[in-house]
Amino acid sequence: MRRAAARHRLCITNLLRLCWAGALLLPVALQACAVAASQPAAASQSRTAKGPIVWAKNRPLTWDDFQGEVPADRLKTSLTDRFGAVVGMSSGGHEAAETVTAIPGVTSHYAFQCTTPPSGPSTCHVTQFAADPVQAQFDPTKSWVITSDASDDLLRHEQGHFDIAAVFAKELNERLQGETGVRQLSASDATDDAAQAKLKADIDARLQALDQEVMAAFTQEQQRYDDETKHGTDHTRQQQWLDRLHAEL
Repeated sequence: MRRAAARHRLCITNLLRLCWAGALLLPVALQACAVAASQPAAASQSRTAKGPIVWAKNRPLTWDDFQGEVPADRLKTSLTDRFGAVVGMSSGGHEAAETVTAIPGVTSHYAFQCTTPPSGPSTCHVTQFAADPVQAQFDPTKSWVITSDASDDLLRHEQGHFDIAAVFAKELNERLQGETGVRQLSASDATDDAAQAKLKADIDARLQALDQEVMAAFTQEQQRYDDETKHGTDHTRQQQWLDRLHAEL
């Protein structure tokens, strides 16, 4: 009988999957939103860059957190071209801000045990499984605002996108804490090494399936938020969304 421990790294994404050195490494998942404004304006002023901001109930976003450069085409592209069906803006409309949030990754830890009877194949099964909590993050360097369009209402809408990321980080944590499927996994093969590799692949597949499910719902919710609030311009629906998000968090 042999005991071994392994460390598993799973990064959340809906973009690309990479496998390397026996660990599943997935790039950071980014969610971007575009918000409507009715008047053209100049690009945002440059600010000192800083690292990601972790979501916290007592730490709301401020406009100083939006440090990214405003893309030149955002000042020229009409919202009727990009979001006309949703927003119904005039031909002079344009995007005023963009928020980039991330659920950077899950680090999970598991231990397994292998047995090799004289007359049969090696079998390895999981004996322990745990996952470190994930935290929603806001990326200041990729998030931007046209400073002359910055308003309290617009900032409240952008905060909502960050809050949605926090809701799904919370959901992922709860799903990982209750993940019984990994704890029940076992794999058999001719040798211990082959059985371990098969068990590792099964764990990766299980966690990747969970990742894909949560990220798909995350993406849909971000889009639904923009659709239903008309990118923050429907103040009644905006407040309803914020009330619901605050209740969940």
